[in-house]
Amino acid sequence: MDRKLNHRWAPVVAGLLLAPLAAAQTTETADAATLRAQIEELDQKLKVLERKIELQNETAATAATTAPVVRAGGDRFSLANTNGSSFIRFRAVLNADYRQFLNDLAPNGAPLAPGSNGFLLRQVRPIVEGTLGGFVDYRIMPDFAGGRTVLADGYVVARFKPWFAVTAGKFKSPLGLERLQGDTDTRFLERALPDKLIPNRDVGVQLGGDLRGGRLTWQLAYLNGAPDGGSSDNNTSPDTDNNDDKDVVARLFALPFRDSQLFRLRGLGIGVGASWVDSHGQLDATGAATQSLLTTYRTNGQQTFFSYRGGTTPTVAWGTRERISPQAYYYYGPFGLLTEYVTVKQDVRRVNGATVREDSLTNSAWQVAVSWFVTGEDNAYRVPAPKNPYVVRGGGWGSLELTARIAELDVDDDSFTGGANSFVNPVGSASKATAWTVGTNWGLTQNFKLLLNYEETTFTGGAAGGADAPTEKLLSTRFQFQY
Repeated sequence: MDRKLNHRWAPVVAGLLLAPLAAAQTTETADAATLRAQIEELDQKLKVLERKIELQNETAATAATTAPVVRAGGDRFSLANTNGSSFIRFRAVLNADYRQFLNDLAPNGAPLAPGSNGFLLRQVRPIVEGTLGGFVDYRIMPDFAGGRTVLADGYVVARFKPWFAVTAGKFKSPLGLERLQGDTDTRFLERALPDKLIPNRDVGVQLGGDLRGGRLTWQLAYLNGAPDGGSSDNNTSPDTDNNDDKDVVARLFALPFRDSQLFRLRGLGIGVGASWVDSHGQLDATGAATQSLLTTYRTNGQQTFFSYRGGTTPTVAWGTRERISPQAYYYYGPFGLLTEYVTVKQDVRRVNGATVREDSLTNSAWQVAVSWFVTGEDNAYRVPAPKNPYVVRGGGWGSLELTARIAELDVDDDSFTGGANSFVNPVGSASKATAWTVGTNWGLTQNFKLLLNYEETTFTGGAAGGADAPTEKLLSTRFQFQY
């Protein structure tokens, strides 16, 4: 009986004893599955995180190659791409002057106009320039001085080869040596008398480049045309053509010893510029000139000392105008010399009643200018930065440059012949002007410079009875800022 009971309950007892073990195995299996799932989830998250890091690194690498590079130096502020093939640069020039005449009469013998002595803003020029794609340069430079707004420069240059570039827009006519210097590189407050015969800025297209490693520079321009000493914004319709024909301007300039072992000759440059145009002035129904295509000549104090006849019987351009300008400079150590000559042959015409006069007049001008850096900077066509810039409570005092210049402008004597039928009224217009200038330039830093000039200009003729016009004596100063 007992044995039967034992057999009967044995499975029950065994089940009761094994149930916990089975439950434990089931629980263990569930925990393993859960753990496995968690591991797989963490592995997936790790892969996602690794991909995010890869993407971030790729983005950072891309940004490093495309983000603009900001540069702020002592002379400019620019934004560029990493390889420098494209950039935009911001600059500025400001010339604040003071003029004081030490004489009381203008060249025409009249008292100086009120306001002749005083302060003036000679140039106020913000500049935007740069390069695109490594070969296209551009420059935009307005000027807000003198109570007006003009576009001084606005052009693009495509540099296909070192020896071949194309310039289009408004830029300096490639003729005069001193005229092609930058406004902050000239050694005097105002350019010399040859500049009265040389055109300034004009609108058109120019070919040019450097040959033989920069030892020879060539330029050939096709331009609307600008008057002697003026820019195309001085035309009756600013920056537009004032004549059907165009000015052709060409220039060659050589640095024959640029890379020579003759170090004393490396700073020698010689060249020649020339221009040609066929121009005819325009008259209205009354006979007055709407465009004479001629100009007046002014001193560096901006006083008129020569002008052609105007009114209802004006003198006008009537035929070809030819300019030629041999030029040279020489720099060695602290010494510098610049010289140029220019001659302008102009066909003119004047109708005075029944009298019609035509002639070809030749005006000429020359200058010789020298400069010396007392503080030992190496002189050059472009002004060098001071060796020891001025430092407040420091040891630097900047650069000190001494300058001197003599210049002359000679008008064709045939301009005054013919009495009442002459092309120029001899009363109020001189036949010759001679100017000598001395000055000193204190360059505190590459950004700031103080200039002081004293200039005397004497005249031949210009007053009543054939007498000489009064000598102009001018003391002028300039505070120059460039960036």
